Amino acid sequence: MRIQSKNNGLILVLFLIIFSAHAQNEQIDQVLLQLDIPLSRCKEELVAIKKTPNHPDETIMVIPEIISVDEYHYELSGHVVIVDTETSKIKYRNVESDITYTWDSDAVELNSISIDTAPYMITNEVRAFGIRLGYYAHSRANPYSKQTLTLFVKDKESSLRRILNELLISESEGEYDGRCASRYSDTSKILIMSENTTNGYNDIISQSTKVDSKTYETQTGDCEEKTISKTKDKQVLKYEHGHYH
Repeated sequence: MRIQSKNNGLILVLFLIIFSAHAQNEQIDQVLLQLDIPLSRCKEELVAIKKTPNHPDETIMVIPEIISVDEYHYELSGHVVIVDTETSKIKYRNVESDITYTWDSDAVELNSISIDTAPYMITNEVRAFGIRLGYYAHSRANPYSKQTLTLFVKDKESSLRRILNELLISESEGEYDGRCASRYSDTSKILIMSENTTNGYNDIISQSTKVDSKTYETQTGDCEEKTISKTKDKQVLKYEHGHYH
């Protein structure tokens, strides 16, 4: 009886996963139809979908449209939309996507897109949301990765507006000899909403930490890691001329 109960539970979990995937595919199809983008021009593996925690009746979607592609490079146009969770009808969209919101992927490959719904309260009433882009270089000798953050807010006439453009949130780079010896530099940032305001919008405090490290081979042949330095920095982003700088 206990084994049968476990099997039934597993079947239910698999059913829910399949049903959820099917529902998301239907949602993507409906949004592509509204954007007039054929499925063949959509970079499906990079599509991002997430319900807004403060408005569960709305869902944020990122549709990467393929603009050009060759063997080692492709260019995408980023369509960011908010849709009705039930009907998939587009309620808000970034109208600039066809003109200026484009992403390049080459030796440093764009390999992930995610939606950040942390409470970025830029005023007492206005909450922004973020789009994170992850990049990765396929090099064993010179590993490199980074992540950027772009913030959007709802604007007038059912549009979305960028207020922070591709801020570098994390970066990792290094050199590796293929055996043990290496040097790495890792930088990460956290954003804190300030109570101070500029032009009616809360300032954003960017706190960064940079760690430089190395690995080396000991006399016994072991490979050990050592932190060389650790530094912290702070920057205040202020809202001016429609964007945070």
